[in-house]
Amino acid sequence: MTIKFPSDDSRRVGFIRFTPVKHDGGFAGEDIELPLPPTVTFNDTITYENFDQGMSGQIVEAFAKGGMDGVKELAGEYAKRYGGDEMSATDTLSQLASDVLNKIGSNASRLANGKTPNPDTRSLFKQPNLRSIGFTFKFVPLATDEPDTIKRIIKKFRKHMYPEKDGDGPNIFYRFPDKFKIEMFLGADAQTIVPPFFHHMYLTTANVSYGGGVLAKSNRNHWFAETDLALSFTEEKTLLQSDIELGW
Repeated sequence: MTIKFPSDDSRRVGFIRFTPVKHDGGFAGEDIELPLPPTVTFNDTITYENFDQGMSGQIVEAFAKGGMDGVKELAGEYAKRYGGDEMSATDTLSQLASDVLNKIGSNASRLANGKTPNPDTRSLFKQPNLRSIGFTFKFVPLATDEPDTIKRIIKKFRKHMYPEKDGDGPNIFYRFPDKFKIEMFLGADAQTIVPPFFHHMYLTTANVSYGGGVLAKSNRNHWFAETDLALSFTEEKTLLQSDIELGW
């Protein structure tokens, strides 16, 4: 069964279908279909760290790129800079490292020498982050039964957002909240699924605002003239380049 708003399909040119799913993949309840909002926000983020590799990092990097030849090349550069013999570049680099530690290894020595080590800061990839998506829906009830539909929709989202108690005894464990399968449909007949596609998502935020200035008294339910529902979802797993190529 599907709960949908608005009740008149002519009031929408596309819709989003939210299908609640149990943690094990089983069916968790009724589908919810809502019209596509004017704006849909997707957030793809990647985490990078600042890494100060310093002199030791430069040596490791040189070795990783060119083995001992790379280290000798780096040492040669330092040897030339400090007037050493290029043929004894490795010894010169060792001496230079010792000098750096002795001369500018403390704040006092830095102040005395007027030097501070170059941290050689690099951007270091850490991980892709879980993708998030936000939707904001405005409900304006026009038909008599629509206020009840709005109440049911909000209740369903809030219910699936929360965990369940595990078993009938003390509340020691939670069962994971339900996830949502999210599909977007667009077109005159609203039967075409459009990318991006999503892995199952957890509902992380549900903000409800009631108002519109006055109550809608044109129906027997005397519901609010407007109800705003803002939902935020987080995908259950991270993406790769191959996922993006496939439309995720």
